[in-house]
Amino acid sequence: MKRSLITTLVIGVAVAIVVGILHATNAIAGFEAGIARLVSDYPGATRVVGGKWQYVFVLLIAAGVAWLSLRNPPPAGRSRNYPLFGSLLVELLVLSWVCSLYRVFFQPVPCILAVALAVAFVEAWMVFLRRDRSHLVRTLFADRLSTKEFRCVSDGPFDGGAKAYQTSAVVCDIANRRGFTNSSDPAGFAETMAKFIRETADDLIRKGACLQAADGEGVVAIFGFPNAHSQHAEDAVRAVLDVTKKFLVTGTCTLGSVQARSLLAH
Repeated sequence: MKRSLITTLVIGVAVAIVVGILHATNAIAGFEAGIARLVSDYPGATRVVGGKWQYVFVLLIAAGVAWLSLRNPPPAGRSRNYPLFGSLLVELLVLSWVCSLYRVFFQPVPCILAVALAVAFVEAWMVFLRRDRSHLVRTLFADRLSTKEFRCVSDGPFDGGAKAYQTSAVVCDIANRRGFTNSSDPAGFAETMAKFIRETADDLIRKGACLQAADGEGVVAIFGFPNAHSQHAEDAVRAVLDVTKKFLVTGTCTLGSVQARSLLAH
């Protein structure tokens, strides 16, 4: 809420400054004159809405459009916001025409530009956020999640902020590593350990875990993060049993057994 409000104010002020510069430097004078001839009677006006009021209207309209766009962000919000913004543009033209009936000249072009620029600024901001979020997800979870789980994170609400998760942690290692090390040559032990770590990590990732660590200390994986699952404990236990069964049967750890345990964490 606070972040959206700050972004709204920043976009509103930025749009007001841009429109103010264009209006003050007569950069859009030709466009303003053309619209004025279509919807208003400037020569017959006895009063004119001054520049100060114009800037106030521009700021309020830009902030309002930015707020609505941020509340219903694109692309999903386009079908809801764009018809509303189109109606606002028509209403500004109608307002200028109604004012001319009372011999008051109101120039609608700055407010129309405020609507268009506010929408453009919000679109650019959302593109920037999506790229920033995509980079964050890739940095945190590349090669740590299965393709399915990674897609869920990319398409989901994960933003990297602090949040409580209920998870299950799985820790896998060779049980009697010291005895295995003493009875095996270094090259054989390193090859066996590397194969154990590689295959265990791949298995846990395929079963939906997030790989936390895979090094000489063993393999640590987390179920239920970053995608929350109500069945994370069952998935973790099932993964532990499958990994244990696999390495006991294949005999990868010839002088020891696979030590795997599931830890529930909050």
